[in-house]
Amino acid sequence: MGQETRPDHRRTVGRALVALGALTLALQSGACSSDERTNGEDVAKDDIGQAASPATAYPAGRGAAVPWIEHQAEDNPTNAQVIGPSRIKWDANHIEAEAIGRKAVRLTQTGHYVSFRTTAPANSIVVRFSIPDAPNGGGIDRTLGLYVNGTRVKTLNLTSRYAWSYKGGLIGDPIVDTPAEQPHTFFDEVHVLLDSIPQGAEVKLQRDAQDTAAFYVIDLVDFEQVAPAKTMPAGFRSITEFGVQPNDGLNHATEIQNALRATSKLWFPPGEYLATSISGGNVGLDNPGTEVRGAGEWYTTLRGPKALFFCIGANTKCVYGDFAVFGEAKARAEETQGVQKAFAGPLGNGSLLENLWIEHEVGAIWVGNDPPYQDAPTQNLTIRNCRIRNTYADGINLDNGTSNSLVENVHFRNTGDDAAVVWSIKWTKWVKEMTYRFGDNYIKPEAKNAPDQGIGHGNTFRHITVQMPWRANCFASYGGYDNHFEDSICEDVLTYPGILIDNEFSSYPFSAPVTVYKNISLNRAGGTMFFENTSRPWNHGALKLYMREGDVNDILVDNLEIIDPTFSGIEFRGFGHAYAPPGERVSEEYLTAADNAKYTNVTLKNIKITNSGTYGIEIVDNATRGQVTFENVSVAGSVKGPLDQGGAPGSFFNRVGSNPGWEPNGGGGNDAGTPDSGQPDSGQPDSGQPGGNLALNKPVSESSHTQNYAATNAVDGNASTYWESNNNAFPQTLTVDLGAARNVNRIVLKLPPPSAWGARTQTLSVLGSNDGSNFGTTLVSSRGVNFDPATGNQATLTFTTTSQRYIRLNFTGNTGWPAGQVSEFEVYGP
Repeated sequence: MGQETRPDHRRTVGRALVALGALTLALQSGACSSDERTNGEDVAKDDIGQAASPATAYPAGRGAAVPWIEHQAEDNPTNAQVIGPSRIKWDANHIEAEAIGRKAVRLTQTGHYVSFRTTAPANSIVVRFSIPDAPNGGGIDRTLGLYVNGTRVKTLNLTSRYAWSYKGGLIGDPIVDTPAEQPHTFFDEVHVLLDSIPQGAEVKLQRDAQDTAAFYVIDLVDFEQVAPAKTMPAGFRSITEFGVQPNDGLNHATEIQNALRATSKLWFPPGEYLATSISGGNVGLDNPGTEVRGAGEWYTTLRGPKALFFCIGANTKCVYGDFAVFGEAKARAEETQGVQKAFAGPLGNGSLLENLWIEHEVGAIWVGNDPPYQDAPTQNLTIRNCRIRNTYADGINLDNGTSNSLVENVHFRNTGDDAAVVWSIKWTKWVKEMTYRFGDNYIKPEAKNAPDQGIGHGNTFRHITVQMPWRANCFASYGGYDNHFEDSICEDVLTYPGILIDNEFSSYPFSAPVTVYKNISLNRAGGTMFFENTSRPWNHGALKLYMREGDVNDILVDNLEIIDPTFSGIEFRGFGHAYAPPGERVSEEYLTAADNAKYTNVTLKNIKITNSGTYGIEIVDNATRGQVTFENVSVAGSVKGPLDQGGAPGSFFNRVGSNPGWEPNGGGGNDAGTPDSGQPDSGQPDSGQPGGNLALNKPVSESSHTQNYAATNAVDGNASTYWESNNNAFPQTLTVDLGAARNVNRIVLKLPPPSAWGARTQTLSVLGSNDGSNFGTTLVSSRGVNFDPATGNQATLTFTTTSQRYIRLNFTGNTGWPAGQVSEFEVYGP
């Protein structure tokens, strides 16, 4: 039977939608020190021109124990250019932003090289590299020299056919493989077996005359001593018995399908086997319970879009091991190009996936399927000792009620969505919400009335290493209960948190027993995704707890180190009517749930946050309800300060034990010790401004406002709240009534604190009136007024002393957002 999987619409506008045994294998990723830059509306790590600090030493026992040793190119001898560090995403001038450690080496001339010294015997190499795209897209093929002790022993065949996507966050359309703005997904990998290389040998990657790419950006190499190929175990039948020969360049998908139905144990000898199309229209290879084995992931490779395995039957046990699956995905466009995964759908009961290498797929292992293609949720699955590379979506997603399953000792690099995730989807909620958003035809008729499939629970991810997920997170939980993420490492997240704990995507609520994140290192995590180049980009913290569709509760985060996050270390984010992006359809049910959402039974303990790009802890979008326990949570070295309290009351923070480096105030605003441009937000008189703010809490009127950004926000004495007019509808006005004619000669206009909003210029004039109708007195003629985070995001306009009761701002332009915007409208006299 041919199965289907749903296109993944988790990553539509509004939110996006998996180590190196660093201790045992001396992982050489560099932790970057950083400058500041304005990225959208926030100050983030940029790192241009900064030196990388020494290799990060993670606590013992974290991450995957792997058989290779990683060497970073930038840490080794070269006669070429070391580029970075940089965290500037979607920019071909900053390819290194997607490198591990955010630095790399760029070879551009004949004779350029980077060399490595082996620290143990090896007979293989993996090279992570970037070469240019073809002018019209589709990639190029080029060569690069591999030298051992001064002799060119191998010509590496490199390709960019699986790299270079465009248009930033766009997904679901193959057009992203056509050159355009906002390029990304620069890197790919090549791997080859070699003759034995002794410990201490010099291994060099060198551009010679025959190597003609315009540039070669080298991120890292992995050296591995690969064991000999395995032989066929007793009781197995070889695929060659079914008319299939390795390396013959022919499509054998149909023969492989027939073999799966004809034997209980199927063996693939060393070689490559193509699976490009199946007779009968099957989506992939249906496995009725056959154990499938190969000679080892370096020796046996199944390649092609139909190298996609399904496990048929709710209680079927499927076993796969010791081979590689390489797809042909060049974009995340399953809606038009068909399912492109290595393993998909429900995986029965007690199945095992081990010693697998998966690359060039949209998703690697997606466990579960939607009605009517799932009889029952997957139970008791084990996935272990795998390497997953270069995907356009998730690494391992435990979906559709998958429970009591174990994922351990898996290494992910360059995934295009969550690397390791439990998505506890509640099907009836999904049907209702997707129908509201996309119409009656979005859900297939046979699935509309299907029952829920059960809560994802009792799953464990442990000893996991994730490097550079270029979209979404290292680790994520969407609802469910009793799911555990332990003893793991997350390095270099381009656009999202390292850990996302999120009530979203029509998931079951979180519930007891608690979901646990324990003994995890997050290094250089967090990034900007969605609403870039607006006044409110989403700058994600390294650890994010998001109340998108309701409460976040029953969560324990214990023994976490957060190192050098791009933005905040810990982010609490709310949602609701006030924060729904214009044009996005979200049901009233979901918005109301978000409006009233709160944190309960959430404990963060033994967490160390160092060198955050903005705040150590940040509360945004009214995520201020409920209470969170902080036990031994320390903050140090944050660029903007230890805490942005975001209006949360002091009762939000249940502080237990020692919490050095930060302390909340009674509620609202930035924490004491947070640089806030020296300007008080209390509405009390500024020093040198006699008489105080005459507009504070006075009646105020407006030409319009959007969402809940009403005029009263501009005179409430709180710079974190603001007025915003209707968008794309200039001119707009904001008028304050001082209550009586007053002598005035100065106004001060503020925008939210510089940690929240970036620079912009608003074109406006200031008018006066004594009757509220005739504004014939021009106090300040129309001009561009600059608001700059470097000077506190405020502007002062002075004019000749005059007696006026009504002061009006008339807006005609804004370079940062197509509306008038003011957080505080202050009026002063002589």
